[in-house]
Formats: sequence, structure tokens, C-alpha cells
Amino acid sequence: MMSAGLGRFLAAVAVLVVACVPGQRAALGAVASTGYASSLNYTINCSGCHMADGSGYPGIVPPLRGHVAKYLAVPEGRAFLAQVPGSAQAMLSNRDLADVLNWIVTTYDPADLPVNFAPYEANEIAQLRRTPISASTAARAQVLSLVAATTDTPVFMLVAQSATSTTVAATPPVQPPAAFAICGACHSVSPSGDHSIGPNLRGVIGRRSGSAPKYPYSKAMRDAGIVWSAAEIDSFLQDVAAKVPGTMMSFGGVADPADRKAIVDYLNSLNP
Repeated sequence: MMSAGLGRFLAAVAVLVVACVPGQRAALGAVASTGYASSLNYTINCSGCHMADGSGYPGIVPPLRGHVAKYLAVPEGRAFLAQVPGSAQAMLSNRDLADVLNWIVTTYDPADLPVNFAPYEANEIAQLRRTPISASTAARAQVLSLVAATTDTPVFMLVAQSATSTTVAATPPVQPPAAFAICGACHSVSPSGDHSIGPNLRGVIGRRSGSAPKYPYSKAMRDAGIVWSAAEIDSFLQDVAAKVPGTMMSFGGVADPADRKAIVDYLNSLNP
């Protein structure tokens, strides 16, 4: 027996298929066949940050609803959706990630789907995942500038809709190492000091734990009494929960000493 949730999803896709032009009909029909599994994968892997309804978290997590398909207006935006750390490092196969991205853009922003939209495929995802984005805030701002140049939407509106600062973020002075991609999924290093899911890490060396302004730290982090030196960050990256019991940060750690050193060196380079 078909579940009520699956029935509603397929009915919604059917309405979209009828309303769209022929090219979009074929694409949406392909997405519908994997919709239920993709909605479950979204719930497990994405909804914790982007919320169940795709609304995001104002000022911290960009919305998907009414926004995400705008990225598909340019090739760089299409690539960005797969290369951003939350996608590239998700515990999903290339096929499943392709299906989730197709489900996201057709479910949360069908109005902005390009007329010639072609669903993501597993081989495309595999290629894009080889070059994940480290500095996602700066990369997002650059992509939105390209989108604005090809649409009628001013860039400041696109940036505002993406729940980032209304000032296009500056690219960090030092290129982040590949090892930092897992950090960049949740942390910004923007010079503006804006936070993302986690606190901004620019200037973290020498900072007391739980002290960055305007970030809602856990009590455990505020009370830890750690001053973040290179050695303390290295220790923290090895085992977050052991270093700060009770922290809200859910992270499995960085096992490779060389990767930890690359991350610490990068953070040190961002200190004033």
C-alpha cells in the first residue's frame, strides 16, 4: 500500500509535470521515480541544517525553498550545489547524491528550474566531488554574482535570499587546503565575522573557547576554559567529544596528523 507521504509527493510532481514545458516534463518524471528514497535521504543528511521544509536558518544556513534552482542558471552554480562540502562529503553514493539534488531543486524551487534542466547523473557527481569547495561562503558569493549577471535579479537580493551577509564575502588571503573542506562545511572564515552553522574561525588562534561574539555556544564550550593554541586545536580535532564533553559539535575528528597540521596552519594564517 502506498504511504500518504509518498502519495502526496507523487501527486505534486504530477501537477508540475503537466504544467511544465516538454523538456522539464521528462526531467521531472525521472526525478519522481526516485522521489521517496530521495526525500528520506534529504531528511537524514540535509534537514538538520536546511530544515525539513527547506527554509534554512536565517542568517546562518541558506534557504533552499524558492532559491536553490537559481544556481542552475550558470554552470558554476550547478557545480557548486554538488561541490559544497555538505554535498561533496555526504555519506551518500554518487547515485543517491544525484537523486537528492534533483529532488531538492524540483521540490523546493520548481519555479526557477531552467527550461533545459537536465537531472544530475551519478558520473557527473563523481567528477564534481573530486574538487570540493573549501571556502563555501566566498564561493557562494561568486556564484551568485554570476547568476545575477544572467538574470533580472540584483546580486544583493540573491545574497540576501541565501542568508549570508549582504556584502559579498572576500576571498581569504590564503587558499584553504583540501583538508579544510570538512571544516568549511559548517564554519566560515569571512573577514566580516559572520557565523555559519558553526562559529567563524577567523582569528580563532589565541581566542578563548566559546567567546566569539553573537554565536550561541553550548554551555560545555563556554565553560571549557580552553585558549585555542595550535596544540589545543590539534588535540580538539583528534576527538571533539573527548576534548569538550557535552559540546553540540557533531564531528568524527581528523585522524591524519598531516591533515590536522594543514588545518591548523591555515587557521594560523588567518590571524591578524
